[in-house]
Amino acid sequence: MKLPEEFENRMKDMLGPDYENYLASFELPSFQGLRVNTMKISVDEFMKISPFELENVEWCPNGFYYESIKPSKHPYYFAGLYYLQEPSAMTTASLLPVEEGDRVLDICAAPGGKSTELAAKLKGTGLLVSVFMCRADAPEDGFKFDTREVNDVKVMPFHEFLHHVSDHNDEDFCNGLREIEKKL
Repeated sequence: MKLPEEFENRMKDMLGPDYENYLASFELPSFQGLRVNTMKISVDEFMKISPFELENVEWCPNGFYYESIKPSKHPYYFAGLYYLQEPSAMTTASLLPVEEGDRVLDICAAPGGKSTELAAKLKGTGLLVSVFMCRADAPEDGFKFDTREVNDVKVMPFHEFLHHVSDHNDEDFCNGLREIEKKL
């Protein structure tokens, strides 16, 4: 794989002596995963009807590796019984100690994988605010979470979130958010 020269130079600067290992990683096999949507079906029930050969992701009880299949073409995918997600991306939401009744802020939500798992942990209680990064003038089609199935979920682009917290009294917090906004 040929990477753009400017990108390669930035990565060399950032990674230093680990840059060669980084390049070698592109030749390793990739891992693909799906995460059972426990808002719709339990893991046990899904495994009874699953047409796929799956292997558990050890750190995510409802996450599974798959190979050589196209789960995005199956009716179960369109029914929302599972969410396609790279196994390492399952880590955050699966390890956070979110419980029923909690209030959760996901400030890096798109495309919605963490948010669907966090909503499942809330079990229709508490509050989940899912903020996704986009320019203020960008369409909001990068977020793939059907909020009709979940109570008390607010999905918003970053610029809207910033507007909601702009009168927050913590100057450092607000300045940090504005720096993020400048980079969008």
